[in-house]
Amino acid sequence: MTPVVVCVVVVCLLSYLFVTLVHYRSELLRTEFFQSHPSGAGVEFNHQSSQKPAGWGTCMNGPEVGEDGGGPPPAGAFGDSNVLSTYRSLRIGMVILVLMLFVSIFIQAGSSGWCLQSSISAYYFTDVHAVFIAVLCAAGALLIVYKGSTDTENVLYDFAGIWAFVVAMVPTGWPTNLEPDGVQRARGVCGGPGLPLVYNAGQAIGNNVSVVFVGVLLVLLMSVLLAPGRYGSTWTFLGTIARVVGGVFTVALAAQFVFASSWFERHGHDWAAAAMFGYIILAVWVNAFHAKVDPGTSSRYVAAYRAVGVAMLVTLIAVFVLSVTVRWTLYVLVAEFALLIEFALFWVVQTVELWNMPYRNPSSR
Repeated sequence: MTPVVVCVVVVCLLSYLFVTLVHYRSELLRTEFFQSHPSGAGVEFNHQSSQKPAGWGTCMNGPEVGEDGGGPPPAGAFGDSNVLSTYRSLRIGMVILVLMLFVSIFIQAGSSGWCLQSSISAYYFTDVHAVFIAVLCAAGALLIVYKGSTDTENVLYDFAGIWAFVVAMVPTGWPTNLEPDGVQRARGVCGGPGLPLVYNAGQAIGNNVSVVFVGVLLVLLMSVLLAPGRYGSTWTFLGTIARVVGGVFTVALAAQFVFASSWFERHGHDWAAAAMFGYIILAVWVNAFHAKVDPGTSSRYVAAYRAVGVAMLVTLIAVFVLSVTVRWTLYVLVAEFALLIEFALFWVVQTVELWNMPYRNPSSR
């Protein structure tokens, strides 16, 4: 059986399991709602009713329609379903992107005799090149667009999304492999076709990263111009700290890009990737905390968020220990795979928990 066929089967099975899980969760919530609301049918389908299912959040309460039928249409007529559908798509999209990257790496590894690169980033130089860049850019865009349940969570997603673009545009160094003598190392990918050995990513970094930082400035400008009320009035203490740290780090990266381009070309990828994973791990823990203080969140979801957060921290500690104690070339690859799986699991849990609401109860923010 070829790697492509195996991949298709695995993707189909995983997709079926994910959809089944989400459908089961949706039906469970629907059953619980109708059991607690004998007249639930009227509440669910009568969009002009003032009643809303518990836990939907204040964003579900749109402007009312006047008695004469004039005024803006009720939010429930199309706004609620559109907002809810958008949030569902964003969360599910995160999982799909991780799955796409894994499938592409699996196919490439299978076609090259299962000779693995030393890291996921090294697959930039293989046939995975286009998928690697596309997945990171798409994930970055989704993280920036996604509105977290709290100010702190939202800031962590925004900066992680920005740094994902830098990770995509600034590749790690060309992988090297041992020569037949077992001592010397030669430039090139392991066991399969890839980019030409004369390919110089540095020639594209200047153009691509310039566009990223221009995009960052435009996002900042639009966030100021389109902010409801006075800009910064809704910031929290922890959110402000995350903004300051993320802003200083991003400015430092930009300064290195402008004034120390050779350093940026060698180290920009690693620093941006470390910051991106760091803010994602913090976002998972922020979710766990706010899920706990939200009275409408089940304890099993709090436990799931904590488990993912602990797994991410254990992964980082294990990688550090391995890197200083074991002569093994694949510990970075294993760590990145583990972190991406944990990242996907986090979004699976959040998709299931918040299936019937855009975000968590505002009172827990």
